[in-house]
Amino acid sequence: MSNDSFKIYDTDEQPVFKSVPSDSIIPAFRVWDADLPMYNTNPKRGAVLSSLDPLSRVKLLAMNPGVYYNWSSYRTPSVLVPQYIPIIWGASSMDNIATMDASEVVLGFNEPDKSNQANMTVSECLTLWPQIEASPKFSKLGSPSFAQRPNTSGGYLEDFMDGDGFGYVPRVDFITMHRYVPPGYNGSVDERVERFMTIINETYDLYGLPIWVTEIGIDSTVGSYDVDDTIDFMTKITAEFDSSDYVEKYFWKSEAVSDPAGLGDLWTEDGKLTELGRLYSV
Repeated sequence: MSNDSFKIYDTDEQPVFKSVPSDSIIPAFRVWDADLPMYNTNPKRGAVLSSLDPLSRVKLLAMNPGVYYNWSSYRTPSVLVPQYIPIIWGASSMDNIATMDASEVVLGFNEPDKSNQANMTVSECLTLWPQIEASPKFSKLGSPSFAQRPNTSGGYLEDFMDGDGFGYVPRVDFITMHRYVPPGYNGSVDERVERFMTIINETYDLYGLPIWVTEIGIDSTVGSYDVDDTIDFMTKITAEFDSSDYVEKYFWKSEAVSDPAGLGDLWTEDGKLTELGRLYSV
């Protein structure tokens, strides 16, 4: 068994080098040893990682993002990332407003249109939204992140933004959205990128607000493609986001439920960057 030197991280604040078996690495997850900047200098590109992940600190040190969120109202302990974005995840999180730290930005409810997520009707979202608006802790409010496409006519987001008969229009400073994509299904990678950007452009045309893609990832349950298609998709869609005048932030989701094959994973099981993770981190 041969050993090569790869950059990995202990629980200390500074990176260290250790020798790990090169033949223990899954081929789709080639781990990189190139030096990383202190923080990702791309102001749009962020990380999303659960506060319950026991390796969250190790993984975020490896990626060096400038901004992250964790589906929580509170920072992940001991994580050293310059900007943290809290979220009011659902109705059960409303009491957190009193104890949360002040934040320039806060994200709205997480997929309220799904029974296994926030599980709220549009009316329930609108009933609670004035409490978020009224808090002096937040300067900018992100819309609820519905699982449904944000450009859906007569859909959840449209009903929310119109006030759904409540007699007031909720204050929203930017639109958030989630989207998972099978890169090589029913068309080429380029066609998939084009379809995604059509959703982005139509959503902007509808609301005229900046857009945060707070979850983007791979749907490996549909179609047939490989890690190279995934890398191609990530490279091209993030280039589109970077050049867009109204996509302000985006967060690639690793280890997505829709990706049991793990083609979109940014980290290995022990917290090292995959090839995809390395590309995303620069």
